[in-house]
Amino acid sequence: MHLEETRTQLAKMEARLAVAEVGKPEAALPLPAPLLTLSEEDDIESYMLIFERTTTHNLWPKTEWTYILAPYLKGDAQRAYCNLSEEEAADYDTLKGEISKYYGITVDQPTREWRQWKFDPDKPIKTQAFEFWRKTRCWLRLDVNARQVVEQFACETLVNSLPDHFAQQVRRQSYRNMDALIEVIERHLVISKTERSDTDCSPSPTEAYCST
Repeated sequence: MHLEETRTQLAKMEARLAVAEVGKPEAALPLPAPLLTLSEEDDIESYMLIFERTTTHNLWPKTEWTYILAPYLKGDAQRAYCNLSEEEAADYDTLKGEISKYYGITVDQPTREWRQWKFDPDKPIKTQAFEFWRKTRCWLRLDVNARQVVEQFACETLVNSLPDHFAQQVRRQSYRNMDALIEVIERHLVISKTERSDTDCSPSPTEAYCST
């Protein structure tokens, strides 16, 4: 009788242990590193990139990104968020585009920064080399295919080879490919030709250069 009672108690205990094992909570994951508040010294593009990589690593749903980011925004970025409607502010891509507008960041900015970069002999060579490489990578990250990258590079090389005063005039115009650039150059050649004095029949340096 005692043996049978003991077996019954053991069976009940095993049943309770089985239930407790099923309901056992999983080990808590370590908390992600806290986000840093945006400061005036921060580069907004770098800050947004770090945020996106953090959210991706932590598997945070994109529908929650704007609500996670909003408390850490300051200055123009905060104003951009507050000036959006609640529906618009809930979309991360819309918010990112609005912040970019407040900071004057345009689609062609990487190309413009790459084009305007110049070597400064008073600064360390290594630092400038890495800076130029960073600008080049930002330029190549544009949504373009290999042919477009090569064509853009050819356009920039052509413009850089023009006389300085003529190249500055060309750069003020908008051109997306080599055909458009050629049209811009030809248009400026016509303008330059009409502005020359009738008594000066010799070709201008720019016209002589381009005719070759």
